[in-house]
Amino acid sequence: MKKLLKFALMAVCAFGMTACNDDDNNKPIIDPVEPSVNVTGVYVLSQGNYYNGLNGDLTYYNPATSDYTNGLFEAVNERAFGGTANDAAIYGSKLYIANTDENVLEVANAQTAKSIKQISLSGARRIVADGGYIYVTSFYGNNVTKIDTTTLEIVGTAETGTYPEAMAIQNGKLYVANSGYGSGNTVTKIDLANFTVDATLDVPVNPVEIFSVHGQLYLGCSGEYNDDYTYKVNPAIYALATDGTATKLVEATISAAGKDNIYFIDNNYYKTEVTYGRISATDQKVENLVFDKPVVYPCAIAANPQNGDIYITGYAEIDYGGGYYGADYNSNGTCYRFSADGMKLDQFPVGISAGRIVFLTK
Repeated sequence: MKKLLKFALMAVCAFGMTACNDDDNNKPIIDPVEPSVNVTGVYVLSQGNYYNGLNGDLTYYNPATSDYTNGLFEAVNERAFGGTANDAAIYGSKLYIANTDENVLEVANAQTAKSIKQISLSGARRIVADGGYIYVTSFYGNNVTKIDTTTLEIVGTAETGTYPEAMAIQNGKLYVANSGYGSGNTVTKIDLANFTVDATLDVPVNPVEIFSVHGQLYLGCSGEYNDDYTYKVNPAIYALATDGTATKLVEATISAAGKDNIYFIDNNYYKTEVTYGRISATDQKVENLVFDKPVVYPCAIAANPQNGDIYITGYAEIDYGGGYYGADYNSNGTCYRFSADGMKLDQFPVGISAGRIVFLTK
């Protein structure tokens, strides 16, 4: 049996964000998608590897024909967008891409990926949209920026905790997960009406993901390490009350909201196998998922909001020597498409560290 080399657990999540017809549409993109939504394509955002000078990019995939295009953004714009593309969202007619170490929010046409504007934002990290605005966390600035999606101008900034990650919007409040670079234990609650901090909630350690599905908040935490890099607190998903009370639902390292569920992967190195599942947003029941083509080194997961097809990206494998194998963070990976019941339907190549999957609609 191959020995698996310990690799850094990726605090990643892919959320299927759907396009609206107008940028000033007041429907939050994090709300459950109506069954009539028509998914016309899929974007897979590859982060790249900033420290090794390897750029990320977009792969476009057409689920109706199985056609795909790698390196789309660079081909269309004749430039790369760097090596820390950490998040992507489609809202209205635009595609937004947050590049953390490049300190840039890239704005492009959602249908063509042609760049419209670059907005300078220190440590642009994660994106969510609501009511004609997008909100972007600053990983290094410890704040969240509000941007008008029509003028593409910054219209407000609110302070958060340290190293803020994902956000969710519910009942006029913006909830921001503050990772603290692994040691944080707070969620900042911001009133969207006046864009000021309403409260700071105490939560389990290292929150990096947060979702709102059917009026319920869910929090994904990456856990806490011991000095020897084993886990003191395992990564997990929690049901989160608006007062900060957290109820543990399942242990997981990767999570995504979509198709009325929270989807998760647990690729905790210290466990014997990778497990997959979903949490029903109706009753919070946890269901294990079994795929007929297991993904050995998963990076991201998402569900098609139209038909429930499940997409999972994975790293290539590399031999580190001495019989130790692990994820390859310098090579292109693969995206696998499964039916909702786990049958493999297709696969296609993607870029390096493919950590976001978003769904394009018309």
